Amino acid sequence: MALTISFANQKGGVGKTLTTSSVARILTLKGYKVLCVDMDPQRNLSMAAGKGIAIEPYDKESLSVLNVLKGECSVQEAVVPTPMGDMLRASSYLTQWNSSLTITPEEYELVKENPKELRKICDQRILNQASKQATLYRSLRNVQGDYDFILVDANPSLTLVTLNCLYASDGVVIPALCERTSIVAVTELINTVDTLVQYNYGRNIEILGILMTRCERRTTAFKRYIDFYSSFAAAFETKLFQANIQKNARAASCSDGFSNLVDWDRNGPATQDYFQFTDELLEEIHKRFEEKDDEPNVC
Repeated sequence: MALTISFANQKGGVGKTLTTSSVARILTLKGYKVLCVDMDPQRNLSMAAGKGIAIEPYDKESLSVLNVLKGECSVQEAVVPTPMGDMLRASSYLTQWNSSLTITPEEYELVKENPKELRKICDQRILNQASKQATLYRSLRNVQGDYDFILVDANPSLTLVTLNCLYASDGVVIPALCERTSIVAVTELINTVDTLVQYNYGRNIEILGILMTRCERRTTAFKRYIDFYSSFAAAFETKLFQANIQKNARAASCSDGFSNLVDWDRNGPATQDYFQFTDELLEEIHKRFEEKDDEPNVC
């Protein structure tokens, strides 16, 4: 049975997609069967899979993860093969799946008269959509026997799409930058996962660890953030991965060539960092899931 791992952070620009695509490609090189799920309307993970893979904006004909979420097709019908494994592509229309969370014009008039009503309306919207947060989880259950790993690239915000990414996950990896705003985002994400676990009995979502990305290792700030994230991870009963990803111009440019980093710059320093991280991630998976009956074959 496949293990589902989301790469998530409620802040954008932290290397989330680069991490997802690099780990996916390395796992396929190691012989694992991988399904990538692009849950970001920007479609960057799909672009990293190769030229012509991503669904073009305004294309309503190609099957995407949105069609799966809406029950219009199965995962098997929507996936396409890529060097990173099978890809369940995102659509630029994915944000429409959150449209039911917005307030109506009538409710807006009520809010103008009494602003306190806004919180009540928003809370009710979330309660009404509670059953939808498991939509991706239910869809992926049908293909778990076909893969060793399902890797989800979550969108960098807190929406119904994000909740689906987290709810579907057995484990979450949090890429993070060496900056204060990233710390706040990591805290918010961990709190979101805790809330999901608290209100969804039977779902055990593990925070597998924090991965420092775009690191400038020669700076004093880098060393300071290592100490901080180590203490931070211990406080939240998770880990800071020993591997970290150094800042590299080649890594930043691979998406322009419609390629994943591993194929774009196989011997580059950032690529080697990702090989080290993937090995460490597999070790952490062994430790966390070795006693579970549905553990993937990671030996």
